[in-house]
Order: sequence, then C-alpha cells, then structure tokens
Amino acid sequence: MKLKYIVYWAMIPEHREKASEIARNKLPELQKTDDFPKPLTVNYTFPGKKEGFRLYEVTKPEQIANYCQLFGPLLDIEWVPIQEATIMNAASEKFGQAWR
Repeated sequence: MKLKYIVYWAMIPEHREKASEIARNKLPELQKTDDFPKPLTVNYTFPGKKEGFRLYEVTKPEQIANYCQLFGPLLDIEWVPIQEATIMNAASEKFGQAWR
C-alpha cells in the first residue's frame, strides 16, 4: 500500500555539514532503491529558517526506519501522514457529513 507523508525537518546546527553532505552525495542513490521512501517533491524551506518539508511516498514501514536511521541523529524530523482532499470529500458524501 502506498502512503504519502509530509516530512518536516529542522537542521541541528552542529550537524549541518554532515546532513548536507549525506543529502547531496548519498541520499539520491539510496532513494532509487526500494529501501528508502520515494520523494514526490523537492525540499521546501521557510525564508530565514533552517527548516522545511518534503513530500514522500512510502510503500513499507522499513523505508521510514531507514531514513530515520540515516538522518535521525542529524536532523529533527517529523513524519505526518497525509491524504488527498478528494478522499475526505468522498467520505463526506458517503456518510452525509461536512468535514470542517
């Protein structure tokens, strides 16, 4: 089953160089394998801050574990599951409820 996540990340200042090096040199190859989540977008950042987010597709829990093992000590990371709004709209129509 494919699940989508928004992954919020924040740089830990003392690990900035190491995290950037891994993201540039190691992560692109790892993401071509089935062992890591598939990126759906580029990284987005917030102006003036060392934090941001990216959307990922996950097909098995081990992909999140592998990502967290690689970056967990270097970044503050939060994985938040998301779904398309059309799914909520379909549920609303089916059950007669307004989602607010």
